[in-house]
Amino acid sequence: MPAAYTRRLVAATNPPEPKTQIPAGDDPLAPFSPAVAEWFRSAFAAPTPAQAQGWASIAAGRHTLIHAPTGSGKTLAAFLWTLDRLVREPRPRTTAAPGSVRVLYISPLKALIYDVERNLRTPLAGIRLAAERMGEPRPQIDQMHPHRPGGVVADLPRRKLGIDYDTAWARRYPVRLARAIVLDDFSKPVLRVALSPRVFGLEHLDPVEGPMILAANHASHLDTALLLSILPSWLRHRTIVAAAADYFFDRHWKAAVWSFGLGAIPMERSKVNRRSADLAARLIEDGWSLIIFPEGGRTADGWGREFKGGASYLAKRCGVPVVPVHIRGTRAVLAKSSSRFRPGSTEI
Repeated sequence: MPAAYTRRLVAATNPPEPKTQIPAGDDPLAPFSPAVAEWFRSAFAAPTPAQAQGWASIAAGRHTLIHAPTGSGKTLAAFLWTLDRLVREPRPRTTAAPGSVRVLYISPLKALIYDVERNLRTPLAGIRLAAERMGEPRPQIDQMHPHRPGGVVADLPRRKLGIDYDTAWARRYPVRLARAIVLDDFSKPVLRVALSPRVFGLEHLDPVEGPMILAANHASHLDTALLLSILPSWLRHRTIVAAAADYFFDRHWKAAVWSFGLGAIPMERSKVNRRSADLAARLIEDGWSLIIFPEGGRTADGWGREFKGGASYLAKRCGVPVVPVHIRGTRAVLAKSSSRFRPGSTEI
């Protein structure tokens, strides 16, 4: 089976009362409440085939398995239908019936944080705003408060380190804005003075449409910040960095610093790890470009090291271009295993 395809049961609910199946060609959003349908139309151009066919099957009262390629919206198809049921039919708690499970979603651990953020929190916030715009009653879905009527609880794992560290918080808008200020108003001018970078070939980025993988040689801890500082702002603020999970994410404070400062995500560098590769692939599919060092670490003697498989695997899996980058001079400024900083000139 191709790597781009997954087989997952995305919805497990008590089936609703059978309804008439949506006729072919009719609006797939017709069965939804007005606020839910309005939010979807404002967020997406149209339902995907997987969503339209899945909703038609569920509306007919059948148990449904949606088997479709990654990125087809099958997970949102399940979340949105169940959220709509909670909007339409809030079930108040009473002393006689203290509450019960109405929807059960089972997710692989590696995808749980991402699913909750993209397919639960974002739709809930959007549905509330859509209801307010339309003058509809505010949906009685109280996220993360299972002891209140209409409560939704997301049972998340405790934040861990290494490749298990959750970096989703670092890609939320307020954090991205703060990082942009740090990169543009502090890091960039300081690096220009300390490293005097000369840049060649930026014009090769102009024809590239969509996300890309920037694959660079690695000689110093300065490489990442320097490379980010010379990128055009439209690319710099939409770029994440693959950072060694065992080095940059081995302590909470380090994980927080690099997630915030560089937009780093944890990457297994000794081999292609499915969990870290899946995270990187999902973010690339969402439009993020990726900085990666194929050697997996800094050179100690200035010579290039054997490449790991991560960059080529992600490029082939996501179908995005690889932009080769050569950085020269940073080893003379701050070499591996050295704490001495010697300002100098660099080239990219």
